[in-house]
Amino acid sequence: MAKALEYKDDVTLSESEIKLGMEAKWIPLKQALELMNESVYRCDDYSTKFMILRDKTILEEAIKIFG
Repeated sequence: MAKALEYKDDVTLSESEIKLGMEAKWIPLKQALELMNESVYRCDDYSTKFMILRDKTILEEAIKIFG
């Protein structure tokens, strides 16, 4: 975890990330967890769901530490 000193809008996404509609957003931890929870239930791809669950677990632990 780190504290951002400034927020940049110039994010480099791969072609496949752009096709999937991915984007980078700066949001509070708890809001990010809510979005991850929604993603888990909407995702029907095994590999992607696994990654979401992994990242969700990391985020839950970060919230325990940083609140």
